[in-house]
Amino acid sequence: MITINTPQDIEALHRTLEAYKTLVEHIAEFFQKLEAELADDEEGMLRLDQHWPIVLLEAGDDLRSLNFAGLSSESGVPLPHAVEFVEKLNLGEVQAYRLAALLDNDFVVTFFTLAGTHDEEAEQWLSQQAQRS
Repeated sequence: MITINTPQDIEALHRTLEAYKTLVEHIAEFFQKLEAELADDEEGMLRLDQHWPIVLLEAGDDLRSLNFAGLSSESGVPLPHAVEFVEKLNLGEVQAYRLAALLDNDFVVTFFTLAGTHDEEAEQWLSQQAQRS
């Protein structure tokens, strides 16, 4: 799991995840859109960790729990119950998912993950949720 909160985090992804290049570019575009909408001119640099972090899930991350990401909701709801929507992304040579989880009224986490990197049950759940959204 990789947490993305600043433009420097995006730069680090470009350097270290060459294999995920298309997904990293998509995440960078998403970050830029958030930056345009949420940037505070007084602070100068956007930090998403306060209300809207982005998390890149990797193989082996447990989609059934928020605890792996160091995140929790006040009600202790597991990730599948906190997810507002799942979108399947066709990014040319790779497919991925984008999930949005509402942890409370002021805290939304956007998750990205490559399709096919999780266990069969998790992949099936992602596919079903994407079809519903």
